[in-house]
Amino acid sequence: MFIISDYSQPSLKKYKIKITLNIKMVTASEIILTIIIVALSVIMPIYYYYQRKNNLKQDNKPSDGNEIKNYIEKINEITRKKQK
Repeated sequence: MFIISDYSQPSLKKYKIKITLNIKMVTASEIILTIIIVALSVIMPIYYYYQRKNNLKQDNKPSDGNEIKNYIEKINEITRKKQK
């Protein structure tokens, strides 16, 4: 129990304020659920980061080397003809 004095008025008034704490006991199922939620919120972003990183590495690899070589050879032939 707290006693608060009000000094703003000429007469001193004392107010009694009763503060009660309503503490609910946490059950085991709630503790397990919070642990699962926190663990997933940490693990899932890491998982998706590495998965996206691996996908970018696969996308950067040339799909067919022959097509690229043929395209480069065509460009080389065109530039050789221009220089002659």
